[in-house]
Amino acid sequence: MALEEIDLDLSKTSMPSDVQTLIMEAEKRVTDFFETEANKRFPRYLPSDFVTCYEVLEAITRKQLALGKVFCEWGSGFGVAACIASMLGYEAYGIEIEAQLIDASRALATDFDLPVEFVCTSYIPEGYDTYSTGSDESALTNDMYLLSERDNRPEPVYTGLSCEPADMDIFYVYPWPGELDMMANLFEVVAVEGALLITYQGPDEAIVHRKRA
Repeated sequence: MALEEIDLDLSKTSMPSDVQTLIMEAEKRVTDFFETEANKRFPRYLPSDFVTCYEVLEAITRKQLALGKVFCEWGSGFGVAACIASMLGYEAYGIEIEAQLIDASRALATDFDLPVEFVCTSYIPEGYDTYSTGSDESALTNDMYLLSERDNRPEPVYTGLSCEPADMDIFYVYPWPGELDMMANLFEVVAVEGALLITYQGPDEAIVHRKRA
């Protein structure tokens, strides 16, 4: 498999008032989270830029680049990307391992009457694991993958989620430094051919890839 980068023109993107309201409220909640130092329990949590997230998702939607309308946010935190996707008409899911952040994301979705499903688990599916390469980078592996052919690996499963990874059309993630290659590998493992991966990589920068044969 290979990943094909997709160039997006965001110049025609405009933001409706309901999305603006969601983003403003989300930014307020995230700010309160950091100002009260609640974030110290979750040192790896950093929010992506919500405006950039909307712009990229809106462009993908407007240009009909996705296979379908199922969206999954990996490491969903406050669940803002999943909520934005729901506002754009997607069946949206969020995967987050920290229960307190799951509570915050569910509260945000409920307050805006958005039917987003969040599940408290790792976005690394059962049967797989990560390991350090020794250079501050992470990689993905599983025992069956190491001992057999790639095509014989176990099907990835997220326990507690009502949607299978193979049904997801768009994945969104803000990877920790050193995790870019691992995220690309994870995407290749769980996604079907033609699915999209949005990787937020810093201020005003989100890269979109499509999985190709």
